[in-house]
Amino acid sequence: MIELTGTFYNLSIIFIVAILAPIIASAIPRFKLPVVVLEICLGIIIGPQVLGLVHLDPTITDLSYFGLAFLFFLAGFEIDIDLIKGKPLKYAFIGWILSLLIALLIGGILQASGLVISFIFIGLAMSTTAVGVLVPILRDEGELNSNFGRFVFAAGVIGEFAPLTILALFFNKVYDNFSSLLLVILFIIIAFLILITVRRWQPPYIVDLMRKTMNTSGQLALRLSILLLVALIFISMNSGIDFLFGAFTAGIILSEIIKMAKNKEDKDIENMRIKFEGIGFGLLIPIFFIVSGINFDLIAFLTSPTSILMVPIFIISFLIARGLPAMVIYRKILSKAEQVPLALFSATQLPLVIVITTLAVKSGAMQPTNAADLVGAAIISVILFPLIALILRHAKTKEKVV
Repeated sequence: MIELTGTFYNLSIIFIVAILAPIIASAIPRFKLPVVVLEICLGIIIGPQVLGLVHLDPTITDLSYFGLAFLFFLAGFEIDIDLIKGKPLKYAFIGWILSLLIALLIGGILQASGLVISFIFIGLAMSTTAVGVLVPILRDEGELNSNFGRFVFAAGVIGEFAPLTILALFFNKVYDNFSSLLLVILFIIIAFLILITVRRWQPPYIVDLMRKTMNTSGQLALRLSILLLVALIFISMNSGIDFLFGAFTAGIILSEIIKMAKNKEDKDIENMRIKFEGIGFGLLIPIFFIVSGINFDLIAFLTSPTSILMVPIFIISFLIARGLPAMVIYRKILSKAEQVPLALFSATQLPLVIVITTLAVKSGAMQPTNAADLVGAAIISVILFPLIALILRHAKTKEKVV
């Protein structure tokens, strides 16, 4: 009972912070600070290294992992293959390959200089894009379905899915690389079979019951969706694959199901998006970002003599690794006024950086100070890069109006 009381006390503080974050963000209208950044910063403040108001227990830690899973689930859920297929997806993949090569080269230079332990984890972290952070920004700006938004979204999808695939293949804690490849292929086959089954096998009684309970306490459609998410996470974890791979895949499957329902003009099913976002952004995802702030090693970040050097290096490296390829490969299909914002959006990083640095520190392949510096640089990228990109986009829109 005492442990349970402590858990609810910690959750109370965490949700006070979750409420304060959007209030503070809205109080600064001219400076569009992403709510997730405030959640992390406030998490640092209430954490053990500043005010010491919250001390994590296994229950809250598990909730934060589920929040991370839900973030990737929503990222997969946002994917519309019809929207990004063709040039956006093709150029995004080419751009990410170039980004990975550049990032590994930068990581190799840092390792040779003795500044980091493993260039692989550093390079993989630098090749990511925070699509889960970008999607709400693009939607709020009305850019998600624009031509520019399609290319940004595609770059974000590949920048999230490709590093996840590499983690599943080469950093499997249970099986060797070849076995991991077979398991990933098997997992994809299982996911594909689930999608085909759901599309073709729709018992009238179940479908009707889903519609009837859509706005009642039954909520059968929502419960089946959560079952799919949890089941794919369970399958991926028991295969030695990172659980985020399962969460991301569950989102893609449900996205296809929702799209099929939308084509049938089933507005109740389409409203599932609102329910998912309510659970995610209203409950679970804030816990993950606040707990990330609580776990942030502020002392290592502030006392490390190399932090003043490494944080700017990592920020510039994000721009070089993810931004430079965008400036090169999109020059024939996007204007220069669009290339720079695309480069900045592509270089925006955070969730996977937290995941990769945590994995690297646990395996002894990264120093805690380097992890803190990388996460700190990623937080700054979320603050600055989307803001600058939006300013440039708005400036271009005003020029067209004039």
